[in-house]
Amino acid sequence: MISIIGPIHWIGDHPTFRYRITNDVYMLIIHYSEDAKEDVFKIISSLDYRIKSKTASAGTIELTLEITLMGADTKFIDSLSKVYGVQDATLITYNGGLSE
Repeated sequence: MISIIGPIHWIGDHPTFRYRITNDVYMLIIHYSEDAKEDVFKIISSLDYRIKSKTASAGTIELTLEITLMGADTKFIDSLSKVYGVQDATLITYNGGLSE
């Protein structure tokens, strides 16, 4: 028996069930100063990402990334927020389209 419940897939009906967490896609938006660039890229280098946009104005950079996460480990957001020069980091669920 296989039942699909959200992003978790139940495999089998044995009491010691196994499950697999699917890959979820998010948009990561980071606002940071040029001084934080090296530290920001060190943190995101371990992520599976694609740059969607980058905007620079008056000493602030806005970087928007499409990232794929396995499971729910979002500790990197805490790491980003602690970097000197990062104003904010926002993680948004993304399904590939834009809502109207």
